[in-house]
Amino acid sequence: MNNQVKNRRILIVDDNEAIHADIHSILEPPKENAELNSLTAALFDGVAPTSTDAIKYEIDSAFQGQEGFEMLRKSYAEGSPYALAIVDVRMPPGWDGIQTIQEMKKIDPYLQVAICTAYSDYSWQSMLDKFGINDWLLILKKPFDVVEVKQLACSLTEKWNLSKRVSMRTVELEQSVEDHALQLEIANAKLQEQVQSLADTNSHLSREMEARREADEQLRHIAFHDALTGLPNRVMLSERIGECIDRSKRQQSYHFSVLYCDLDNFKIVNDSLGHRVGDQLLVHIGERLRNALRTTLESIRAGYDMVSRLSGDEFVVLLDDVEGAEHALLIAERVREVVCQTVKIDQNELVPSISIGVAMSSGEYDDATEMLRDADTALYHAKDNGKCCVSMFDSNMRTQVTNRMNLESDLRRAIEEEQFVVYYQPIVSLLTGEIVSLEALVRWQHPVQGMLSPDAFISVAEETGMIDAIGEFVFREAVDQVGHWKSSLPEAEQLSVSINLSPRQLRNRRIIGVISESLKNSGFDPSALKIEVTESAMMTDLAMVRSIIEDISAMGVEFYLDDFGTGYSSLSILHTLPFSTIKLDRSFVSNLDKELESPTTIQAIVMLARNGGVKLVAEGIETYAQLCYLRELDCEYGQGYYFSKPKPKREIEELLRKGAKHLVQPEGAAAKSLPALAN
Repeated sequence: MNNQVKNRRILIVDDNEAIHADIHSILEPPKENAELNSLTAALFDGVAPTSTDAIKYEIDSAFQGQEGFEMLRKSYAEGSPYALAIVDVRMPPGWDGIQTIQEMKKIDPYLQVAICTAYSDYSWQSMLDKFGINDWLLILKKPFDVVEVKQLACSLTEKWNLSKRVSMRTVELEQSVEDHALQLEIANAKLQEQVQSLADTNSHLSREMEARREADEQLRHIAFHDALTGLPNRVMLSERIGECIDRSKRQQSYHFSVLYCDLDNFKIVNDSLGHRVGDQLLVHIGERLRNALRTTLESIRAGYDMVSRLSGDEFVVLLDDVEGAEHALLIAERVREVVCQTVKIDQNELVPSISIGVAMSSGEYDDATEMLRDADTALYHAKDNGKCCVSMFDSNMRTQVTNRMNLESDLRRAIEEEQFVVYYQPIVSLLTGEIVSLEALVRWQHPVQGMLSPDAFISVAEETGMIDAIGEFVFREAVDQVGHWKSSLPEAEQLSVSINLSPRQLRNRRIIGVISESLKNSGFDPSALKIEVTESAMMTDLAMVRSIIEDISAMGVEFYLDDFGTGYSSLSILHTLPFSTIKLDRSFVSNLDKELESPTTIQAIVMLARNGGVKLVAEGIETYAQLCYLRELDCEYGQGYYFSKPKPKREIEELLRKGAKHLVQPEGAAAKSLPALAN
């Protein structure tokens, strides 16, 4: 009997919490059953009768495709892979089940999968077209039968364990084949001596032995090379890196390096031109990488360096015996330049782009996996820096990757648990002190780190698409709250609220429905809603942005141009889009009493706004002197810490009752001896 602990880890990926609960209740037996199994095992000398109910599963849950993928990737990297993934087909708004399964299989080819769904955007035939007929995928239709789920979980996890054992046995057999090939070579040498003397009688035997040798060599080549490009595969690469690690531990002066290379946007080639063109491109890239090492640069020796293909569009270059990090980077740049040249495939001219992560040998590496991991981390950093570049690994990168992954995970949990709150900052009339509007600003009440400002998480939310869910929350919360104030406080009857749109939201027509629905559900006056956008957010796909802004404006909603004065084409943007107000960037206000040009610039902007029939709000007012300067320059409205920092709704309600008249018209010492405005 095999005493090895079997992998019974199961990952459920479904946006319906009830499905998770159902599968848990089916596969996790009640406590009394567990106690009965334990007693039965004791009675049978530690071996309980075989039963699916006696199997102890380790079950984890994910509620979106990307989340499930990240959990699987992390578990696989930590050496505790999942045996079975039960995946729903439809999981809006992220990946659907098909994409999720495709990405998971790239990480773990042994993963068994059950598609769990009652309906799908895909027909069963289309699923077969996607995955083919195979033995690792089963379809579990909702509502599912308890016995069916138990049998499926038992069978597929058992199949994963059997596949893993077969894989391990295959490695042993490959080693056996290698040993056998060596023995055959020795035997061939001895037989050749006999053949020379017995050529006329042993010619048939000689031909047979030659055929065996060729077959063994072919088998070895298949086991250690990539079928598409003919380059060494991961097995041979790992062996070579292991040899280099052993040598580096024996010789302190010896250094080697690994270049982890990945084609940028390769998926677009496959999707637009087909996999045949994609395969040909991979063959071209393999040849270019191999030829890039045969240069006149010193210490680049073709007989020692090696190019391998791991999978997909990932290649690894092993540089043997380099002088140091600078030398490795020099070679990496050479490789990047050679690859990034136009290639013609059929009638298509393609310009490949490649990102490279570099890991340098050090005494801390004990096996090839560690070094490849660090090179892959550096590659991730290169991709994050804009692609088509080279990045050298350092320990901080690993920390950054870990922190980034933790932040993404925390953000998803924050959206599910509604950990976000809305703060408000007043916009004040500089003449009367009346609070005319509030800017809604999101904050994250992190359960560990406390209250976080947008700088800590908005960029990640934008990149991952989570900004859509956060933005929808801000719209609903701000419209409902300000609507309540307008109806309950006489001081807030004419109050409006401004809400920021990120670049991603501004290029997604979904935002039109979000705004329309928020206004409809709350009964909020559209004219009291202001949308703030920055000029930089409109620089990509201006036609789409213009269409979205015009559709929202048609509801009666006004647009503010935020951070005005920092862009290179502010005037053209101002004249081509329906902005009712421009918000002067805080840099002008902060330099108002320091630089002679600032008052002149502000005065010109005031005239520009007045001539264009738009209002002007000065941001970043922190002192009474700045307020007076702006008032003297005929600026109507202001916003900044002088009036109020962003505050929660309870404190803002108190401020609305009080107003800001005492700030714009102070008495006593505060009103005396103000600096004169420069001429």
